[in-house]
Amino acid sequence: VYEKQENKLVRTKRIEVDVVGGQTEIKELVGTKRPDLLLINDDDLTYAKIRLDSHSLNTATKEIASIESSLSRALIWGAVWDMVRDAEVGTGKYLDLVLAGIEKETDIGLVQQVLMQCRSAIDVFADRKNRKNYNIKLATGLEKLISQAKPGSDRQLALLRTFSAVATTEEQIHKVAQILDGIEKIEGLVVDTDLRWALLRRLVVVGKRGEKEIAEELKKDDTVMGREHAAGAKAAMPSLDAKQKAWEQVINNENLTNSELHSILAGISYMDHEEVLRNFVDKYFDSVSSLWNARTHEIGQSLVTGLFPSTNINLDVIKKCDEFLQKNKELAVGARRIIIEQRDSLARALKAQNADKIN
Repeated sequence: VYEKQENKLVRTKRIEVDVVGGQTEIKELVGTKRPDLLLINDDDLTYAKIRLDSHSLNTATKEIASIESSLSRALIWGAVWDMVRDAEVGTGKYLDLVLAGIEKETDIGLVQQVLMQCRSAIDVFADRKNRKNYNIKLATGLEKLISQAKPGSDRQLALLRTFSAVATTEEQIHKVAQILDGIEKIEGLVVDTDLRWALLRRLVVVGKRGEKEIAEELKKDDTVMGREHAAGAKAAMPSLDAKQKAWEQVINNENLTNSELHSILAGISYMDHEEVLRNFVDKYFDSVSSLWNARTHEIGQSLVTGLFPSTNINLDVIKKCDEFLQKNKELAVGARRIIIEQRDSLARALKAQNADKIN
C-alpha cells in the first residue's frame, strides 16, 4: 500500500496473504480508504502476473520516479508493459510512464529494456493514427534526458540511440544528421563506427540519405561488420525498388553470410514503410514453400520469419494467413508453426491497437 507523502510515494503498509482459488479477500483492506497505489507482489515474493487498478495506474504514471525501491519500480514497469501487450491499457499510457520514470533508473540493462519496449509498443501496439505523435513525444522527452545525462555514460548512449531511432520531425531528423556529420557535439559522446551506422540508418529510413551515403560510409568501414550494416541500410531505403532488390538478394544470393542475411531482413521490415510493404503480402504467401526449402533449414526459417508481412497489421493479412494454412496442410510443420505464431502476433497487436484507440 503506497501513499503520497510530500514529494514521494511511500509504502505505508505491507500485507502478506495466501492466495487461494480465483479470488482472495484481503480483510485488512476492506472498508479502508483507497490508497494512492496498490502494488501486488511487492518485493517480488512469488511468480505472479500482476495488474494495476486504474487509480494505481494513474498514480504510477505520474509518480513512479518518486518510489525509492528499484524492485518496486521494476514490478510496475513489468506490469504495465504486460497490460499493453494484453490490450488492457493503451500504448499512450505506457509512453507517459516511460517519460515519467526512466530518468530515475540507473541500471543500464533496465533502461535499455524499457526503451526497447517503448519503441516496440509504439511500432506494434499503438493505434496507427497515434504512432507518429507518440514517436515525436518520445523523441522530445529523450532529447531533454540526453542533455541531463552524465557525459560519456552508457545511459547517455542508450538515450541517444533510441532518440535517433524514433526521430520524426524535421528538427529531430536534422539533429540526427548534425550529430552524424560532426556539426553538433554532445559532451562525452563518442560517435564511433557502430553509432555512425545507427544514425545513418535512421536518415536512410526517412529518405534523407541514400545509396551514395551508404557507399561513402562503407569506404570508411570496409569490414565484416561494415558490410553487414551497409547491406541492412540499403534494404532500409523507403523505395519499392530498394525493397524488391533486397527481397531478391536474400532469396538468390547464396554468398550472403547469415549475419548479412539477417541484417537485410531487418532492413526490409520497417513500420515506417508499411505502405510500400503492402506490395509484398501476396508475394510472401505465394513464396512460402520455396522460401522454406531455400538452401539450409536455418536459412529457410530465417526467410519465412523475416519476410512475413509483420508490418501490415490488419485483418486482411490475418485472413490470408488463415486461408493459406487451410489450403496448405502439407506444408512443413516448422513453416506452419512460424505462420501460426506470426498470425497470432498480428491478432494480439490489433487488439492492443484498438485498446490504444479507446484509451
